[in-house]
Amino acid sequence: PKYPVERIIQILSDASLSDNSDTDVCHKHGISLSTLKKWKSTYGGLSSGDVQKLNDIIEENFNLKTILAEKELEIHIYREIVRKHAND
Repeated sequence: PKYPVERIIQILSDASLSDNSDTDVCHKHGISLSTLKKWKSTYGGLSSGDVQKLNDIIEENFNLKTILAEKELEIHIYREIVRKHAND
């Protein structure tokens, strides 16, 4: 994403201040009103600790997907080996 989650949380915090309108916040941070609304629905209510947990989960998910892809490749290679030996 263009903005890291930590930055999104900062922008949402800025938007939550009573003297800041959503339009002013969008202009200040160079985002659209629809983006701000989407972020509010997705990230509203997250604390900095929640952000760290979310980042940890995202990293773990990436690592698990990498492991899965490697295992799927290994299985494909083994199947090709078995297929070649079966045809000999």
